[in-house]
Amino acid sequence: MAGQRRKLVEWSPHWPERFAIGSADLRLYEISVEGKTSRKKRNINLISVNSDVQSLKCFQWSPDVTLSNAVAAGLPSGKVVLATFSEPGGGGGGVVKEFVPRNSRPCSAVAWNPVYQNHLAAALGKVRCDFSTLVWDVHQIGPSPTMTEGGAETVMRPMGELNMSEATVALAWVPGQPSCLATGTGARWLRIYDLRSSDATARKSVLAHSKGVYGVSFDPFHDRRLATFSDDGDIKVWDVRKLRDPLFTIHTGGKSVMQIAWCPTRSGILASIAKDDRFVKLWDTKDSSIHIASESSDAATSPEPLREFSRPCRCNFLRTFAHTTHHTPHTTHHTPHTTHHTPHTTQCKTAYEATEAVSWVSWHPTREYRLLTVSTSGFVEVRDNTSISEHEQFTFKLTAKQRLFPFTNLFR
Repeated sequence: MAGQRRKLVEWSPHWPERFAIGSADLRLYEISVEGKTSRKKRNINLISVNSDVQSLKCFQWSPDVTLSNAVAAGLPSGKVVLATFSEPGGGGGGVVKEFVPRNSRPCSAVAWNPVYQNHLAAALGKVRCDFSTLVWDVHQIGPSPTMTEGGAETVMRPMGELNMSEATVALAWVPGQPSCLATGTGARWLRIYDLRSSDATARKSVLAHSKGVYGVSFDPFHDRRLATFSDDGDIKVWDVRKLRDPLFTIHTGGKSVMQIAWCPTRSGILASIAKDDRFVKLWDTKDSSIHIASESSDAATSPEPLREFSRPCRCNFLRTFAHTTHHTPHTTHHTPHTTHHTPHTTQCKTAYEATEAVSWVSWHPTREYRLLTVSTSGFVEVRDNTSISEHEQFTFKLTAKQRLFPFTNLFR
């Protein structure tokens, strides 16, 4: 895998059978199904290639239905580009707008605001005396807009600047508070900002991990619940109203965590992947009996126990994703502690095993049980679970030129 670029994959929020893969360029694919249920034939069609976006480090589909074929992509230079895909027989895709920071440094994450859908946040590396979290207005037009050689408009002035002289490596908008942004920093901090504030000081901060906070993700079923991860192998889940201590910690097994993703169609399910690992681990956080304090409760006077997990939790949903499932007894150990209740450990091995080490994972935004993975070498696998007793997987391989090989249907 040496020398290969990491590949990213994400389902389209607007087209249920389409997904994009980003690496050396951006490519749009579509899944089509032919035949009856018992003899289904699936086809993977390459719809569009956007070669104007090269060597991207991150991307995210626009949530705006009027920009259904557009994605924002972060580049190694720190630029964020608004790129579009072409339709067969339609106009060509390309880059329609570029957002350029004052100082060049890598862009490691982008995030669209789900409410103010023209607001786009970008996480940038550290530069002395400059901000590393920029918020752009994609509708902004300067008094004298400049155009690139390819015809894209260039925007130089962000609408918001946060986090001075500290690398931002992850970010996410706070659900229900569209003016608030949560960021993870390379200096181990989780910070929450309010763009309405007159200064750039974080409203809340906590030293979240022993290393950089490389992922920030809100639970789509619990607006106040936030998951973070670091390359120390731990995932922590927080209540954003009381960041002093995490609600619980997941010990994933020692390898550096590369990505986490909450399932948008099943409450409490969190997926994680680790570096050079073929397994997508699925954690059922509802098994922990976690209590999220109500708005009126006083968390400071009634602290919750700290719960820790060392293996993915057991539930029927997780079993449908497993190639092999091994169960070990559920054990709970109690030892005295002066501050917290005793950590709780769930012992159960369950995971989805891919063909190769997983580079990125994407949950389908509306179809329950559908999971998409891509490896660095180009294996793309779609795990489609229609019931507890029946599930389906199909795989296709991209060559170095990213043309499709035939794929196989596997029924288990």
